[in-house]
Amino acid sequence: MAEPGLFDALKRRMLNSWDDLESLHTSFLERFMQAGSIGVTEPIPEKFGDPGKVLWTRTIDLWWSAPDKWRFDQEYRGDPFDSKVREQSTEPERVRVSFVVNGDNWAWFKDGDLAGFGTRAEALERKDAWSEFGQWYGCPYLSAKDNAQIQYYCNPRLWLANCDLVLHDAGYRSDAGDSLAPPITYRILATRNQWVHQHDDKASDIGDPSLSEWFAWDSFAGDQEFFDYVDFFQLWVDLQTGFVRRFTKERSSGRAVDCLVTALELNQPISEDTFSLSGSEQQDHEA
Repeated sequence: MAEPGLFDALKRRMLNSWDDLESLHTSFLERFMQAGSIGVTEPIPEKFGDPGKVLWTRTIDLWWSAPDKWRFDQEYRGDPFDSKVREQSTEPERVRVSFVVNGDNWAWFKDGDLAGFGTRAEALERKDAWSEFGQWYGCPYLSAKDNAQIQYYCNPRLWLANCDLVLHDAGYRSDAGDSLAPPITYRILATRNQWVHQHDDKASDIGDPSLSEWFAWDSFAGDQEFFDYVDFFQLWVDLQTGFVRRFTKERSSGRAVDCLVTALELNQPISEDTFSLSGSEQQDHEA
């Protein structure tokens, strides 16, 4: 049984996870699963990073550097939303996509080649055109920080603000041979509540009214992505940082998505080349 006050401390750490954050780099492995093939009661693996029997579908890297730089990378095997691709037993050709915001400019790349670019002001003029497709790799009409804040991969506040949370147990205690796990992660069950996007950075209490007014912009439909393939989440949260180190999307019929953090670096130097808007420099960085 968890010690008294632990859950409040854990939620407060999630709320304050971005306080004084000047830079962030985090890496994820994500796998789409056939609901029903692995049950919601799947035991915690012997190793925190144990991939199990399902191939990792997608790798994701995120970088944030204050005040105005953001990059979202993903590499996947074919179309991650194509059920035929997910069911293949062999590894198909992988695709790399990058989205970069540097000040008021943005660009996106496919397999290292420049595929689109522009300014935030230009994107705002055709905001409706980005309402769906833009979410897939980034939102050109948002600032770097807003792009970072709407990513549940790296923003514990989103879980706190959008879900009803129940502390389940101390989900995993690492051993010396498990490099992917923090010393202790606590498992939280998270069910769907409301959808809010951005809160006042000065909010000091979990119940602050500003948490229910977390909007990055008026027409964002991020809940359509946040709650895809899910009836509830399981989160493994690191008390030291407040960041989610692993999460699963669960359906009543079984597990749908599994996501594992393989790297988390806070307030560490990030090369300016990471946020280059040049295709050639992107290829050098990714190599």
